[in-house]
Amino acid sequence: MPGAGTAVAATPPPATPVRWVPAVEVVDPFTGRVEELARLDRWAADATVRLVGVTAWGGAGKTALVTHWLDQHGGAAARPGVRGVFGWSFYADPSAEKWAEALLKWAAAEFGVPRASRGRLAAAVLALLQTVPLVLVLDGLEVTQEGPEGAQFGRLLDGTLREVLTGACQLDHGGLVMLTSRFAFADLDGFDGGPARMLDVPPFTPSEGATLLAASGADWLPEPERRELVKGVDGHALAVAALGGVLTDRPPPENLERLRGELAQAATTNTRVAKVLGFYADRLSEPDRYLVAAVGLFAHPVTPEAILTVTGHASFEGRLDGWTAQRVQVAARERLAGLLPWHPDGSLSAHPLVRESFRPLALGAAEVAADATLSGVPARITSREDGLRVVEAIELLLDADQWQAADDLYRGRTASGALWRWLPAVRLGQRAALAFVATPVRRQACADYLSPRALGFYLNSVGLYAQQAGDLVTAREYLDAGVQHGRDANDPKNLARVLLNLADCLGGLGEVEAAGQAAAEAATHAATTDDPRQIEASAAYQGWVAMLAGDSRATEDHFLAADRLAYASEDASDHLYAQRGSRWGEFLARTRPTRPGPDVDRPQPRNQHRAGLEPERGPLQPGACPAGPSRRASRRSWRCCPAATSTPT
Repeated sequence: MPGAGTAVAATPPPATPVRWVPAVEVVDPFTGRVEELARLDRWAADATVRLVGVTAWGGAGKTALVTHWLDQHGGAAARPGVRGVFGWSFYADPSAEKWAEALLKWAAAEFGVPRASRGRLAAAVLALLQTVPLVLVLDGLEVTQEGPEGAQFGRLLDGTLREVLTGACQLDHGGLVMLTSRFAFADLDGFDGGPARMLDVPPFTPSEGATLLAASGADWLPEPERRELVKGVDGHALAVAALGGVLTDRPPPENLERLRGELAQAATTNTRVAKVLGFYADRLSEPDRYLVAAVGLFAHPVTPEAILTVTGHASFEGRLDGWTAQRVQVAARERLAGLLPWHPDGSLSAHPLVRESFRPLALGAAEVAADATLSGVPARITSREDGLRVVEAIELLLDADQWQAADDLYRGRTASGALWRWLPAVRLGQRAALAFVATPVRRQACADYLSPRALGFYLNSVGLYAQQAGDLVTAREYLDAGVQHGRDANDPKNLARVLLNLADCLGGLGEVEAAGQAAAEAATHAATTDDPRQIEASAAYQGWVAMLAGDSRATEDHFLAADRLAYASEDASDHLYAQRGSRWGEFLARTRPTRPGPDVDRPQPRNQHRAGLEPERGPLQPGACPAGPSRRASRRSWRCCPAATSTPT
């Protein structure tokens, strides 16, 4: 398990090809975990077990357990016939596409397995597993899963990963897939106990923790006192490792007594870990403390050179002037080993709890760190991995109260949110927008630092992306808040749009009467704007809600009214299409006669000839449409794009 000892490079048996991306180090000393190692041995020896998931809270030692089992304990040998090991840290690089490509390239070089020139990456990976028995380690998968705030907690957000992991449980192969995450694997629940097994890493026992502290240099402290300290942090591996780093310097007895008192009063494990980290921080030199704070600005491993760029900011007041990359490495690998893991690729990182404790010291340099985080990310995001970097930078900037920079980043890199649906990565879009409005304090700050209209924009954005992700309960909460905000702001145009999104959400929840009321209110507000596009949209939504209610006459009246407005519009002159046309088409398919009759002359939705050219984009978003090449194209963007907005004023 992680400790204050020396990190030793992993040395796998030469007969078995092994590749870790990035390279890993096993940490010495490794203490305890006898039962967990034995369980992994049993599962590896069982040919019916094809996947093992290792879960626990952050800092519990999941990665240390798996790497020790494979590299020092000889775990791969427990799986008969295994020919290689390939490990990938999704914490370092969350791209499932890059993972699959790197795996296939490595397998081709090591085993001569050609990859099909076409086809899905997931299918190629599964074919490789069936051809060559491998141990595949997917470490840090929580960055690819839905978080606790979502309705589908633990679900994999990437389709390639979902297909590979479920397929690995279903197909007959001789390999073993190993996963680590802070979250449970919701997609694999149906396989647990059969081809998949789940190991929840427990905290250290007082005996295990006391042994680790002794091996880390705290053997001068009597064992009963070491046990008491381990119990005081609930056996949390990160806190035990941090204690090991502190106790090597033999702090005064009165300081230890004060720490014990603070741990006894703390209500949660995370609070106790924070107390230990604070105790550690108080004993660091100022340059070391600010070095940890600089690393804490980054959510992923970062090079010493990037760290030194940040420490040059005025907020550091020259505390690390004259430092070199070599000096950063020495600090991380020696006196800060319990706080800053050093990676064999020459980068270092900080655990989220360490970041939370030290980051406030360096928030003045947040914009510099955000720029470094976004290095290599295009001006408009093109992948989920780009989007994750943007979200992390936005969260950092908001923590630093740099609201305008965060807002500019959101609108510039994501086309005001439109690209979240295109990727698709609506959960990331929800997370990005939520950062602006997650709490009452954040909502007030959003209105104060940006504008009341920006507050409405982000409330509505959270609701939209939650709805598109299938989380209608969260969608309703934020759309309700957006509607109330629109009423308070007396903004009928944007209020009409948010009400239509709320009507869409309520219809999906089966609350047809409430959806009808929202659509009718939207129509009332749209009429006051004298905007034919708003009136058309409101009529189409009223038609859809009437269809849900089974009122055919009202459905036809509203859809015909919307279609007439669409056809009479100067900037489009076309029948309903996209989402509204699809809904009208659904109604016509259900109600029009099967033989020629009077109804065949009714205007028809224009969706069939547009198929493949103008796919549906979903609900509406407050704000004006971005300028386009023509009024016709602009109107289509407004009707189709969920986040086509101008910057609020």
